Amino acid sequence: MIKYSELQTVLDDIRVSSVLGKSDRRFQLLEYLLKEEIEGRGDHLKAYAIGIDVLDRGSDFDPSTDSIVRVEVGRLRDALTLFYAKYAVPEHPVIRIPKGTYRPEIMMPLDVVSPDENQNQQVRQRALFGLMKPYFITQITILVALLGLVGFLFWDDIYRHRGEDIKASERHINPDAIAVSLAPYTNLSPDEVDTNIITGFFNELKVALSRNRALLLLDNIDAENSTGSVVPDYQVSGSVRKTEDTIRIVTKLHDNVTGALIWANLNQFDVPTTGIERDEIVSTVASELNPRLLSASKELLIDRDPESLSPWQLYVLATWVPGISKSTLEWQSERANLAQLALIKDPNFGPAHSVLADKLIYLASVNPPSNTEATLARSRFHRQRALELSPRDANVLFNIAVSQWHEGMIKESTMMLERVLELNPAHEMAQFLSRTFPYTCSPPSEEILNEAIAFDQSLSSDNPARWVTLTFIGMLHINRGDFSKALTAEERAYQIYHTPDTVMRYASLLNHLGRSDEAASLIKSQKMNWPNISPAHFSDTTIPRRCIQSPDAASMLDLYRDLTEAMADKIEY
Repeated sequence: MIKYSELQTVLDDIRVSSVLGKSDRRFQLLEYLLKEEIEGRGDHLKAYAIGIDVLDRGSDFDPSTDSIVRVEVGRLRDALTLFYAKYAVPEHPVIRIPKGTYRPEIMMPLDVVSPDENQNQQVRQRALFGLMKPYFITQITILVALLGLVGFLFWDDIYRHRGEDIKASERHINPDAIAVSLAPYTNLSPDEVDTNIITGFFNELKVALSRNRALLLLDNIDAENSTGSVVPDYQVSGSVRKTEDTIRIVTKLHDNVTGALIWANLNQFDVPTTGIERDEIVSTVASELNPRLLSASKELLIDRDPESLSPWQLYVLATWVPGISKSTLEWQSERANLAQLALIKDPNFGPAHSVLADKLIYLASVNPPSNTEATLARSRFHRQRALELSPRDANVLFNIAVSQWHEGMIKESTMMLERVLELNPAHEMAQFLSRTFPYTCSPPSEEILNEAIAFDQSLSSDNPARWVTLTFIGMLHINRGDFSKALTAEERAYQIYHTPDTVMRYASLLNHLGRSDEAASLIKSQKMNWPNISPAHFSDTTIPRRCIQSPDAASMLDLYRDLTEAMADKIEY
């Protein structure tokens, strides 16, 4: 068993490198994890103990609502990956923290395995620095590999090895998926040395997009020159310009057949100094791009006969994504029917089970006739089947999390969103909802509220997800008792998109602020799209169900009960 003193040299190297940024706490966290493991207490490394012992949390610390341990250990994990990719000495011990645990692993580099003489032209694998890297026999290949490592001084392609390995049998190879060709980003920087930044960013973006199993990523191919069996639907291209202080990244999405520009966006960032900051840049770009691709794919399929579509294509049409959608009972019922058709074609198609689970509980929440025990039971059944059949698909788990939220399983849905982010850190909605779901019916801290507002402001002005962020910000304001700010947020959300849920929240605020006639008009305006919309259903069923795990939901419940009482003589049912 290795002794802690034997790690001192590598710990000193980690401390003086730039991978931990300026955070002394992150180094203290590393020391704590190593000491606990070496001294035989590794099985006691739980989130609660780490939060108390290292991260200055009090005895009332609840890891299910405060994700600081997961976040800090994740950042430490990434920092170690960067360190061993760029700074480590081969003879030194290797420290890594596997995904899904807080227990560190300490390893010595393995000896190089001599190749069998009958296979001396084949690639050999060995574990080195906690990463799987191919080692080739010929001197030319070794030289190429070394030059590749030196080339990525600023933005290291080694990150593509990060995360959980996916077995070949589990990899997503689906000709029905959204085929996307990625063109290398153009370097517009005045200094040619910055080519390394663009190359590293591009490779990181490919990693981020590859985590979305709705996409089939292809090398830079256009429809005219495609020689393979899959012709790209879309092409992503862009440019990067680095100045002394900033990086400006332009991303463009084209229809690969017509050449039409579907979407373009400009992001500007401070020049990153750590791997974590570089990750955040990639995540921002990918999280803006992912929903645009899914929305564009829906546009291609929406006018086709559902009977002619594959289960995967039916899933794409059925699943929720900010953007192309209609807030009507008919539309949402059709989405459920599309998912059901996918399951008729393939009863074991996990993604369709996840959509159906979400749609059924959503309809039960907003449409009173749909709220039956049979509907709830069906939603739970499909949720369980989706989890059994597709436990590694981030999009599936996101649908499961949303269905859990509608049923009031706030803790479970938050944990599911954390798993979504482990599988796909660039999942835009999971990033936001994982922080706001825990405060559905209870007051958030000012820090959480400010995080939500900052997230909303970080989105591009035309991002279709903003109605979600704004209405949840309104919900957070309500739970803090700031009804005027809540109303402002809901008004802005309503301008973008509205559902029965957001309309009822908006109406409850208008009523609370003495504007009950406006509240009645707002609800009546939804009658054409949602003929059964009812404040009483929300006050008696939807909100009590959603708040069942919250002991301090009284103010939220009262808000909806007051609305129901005020609307009794203003709306005919």
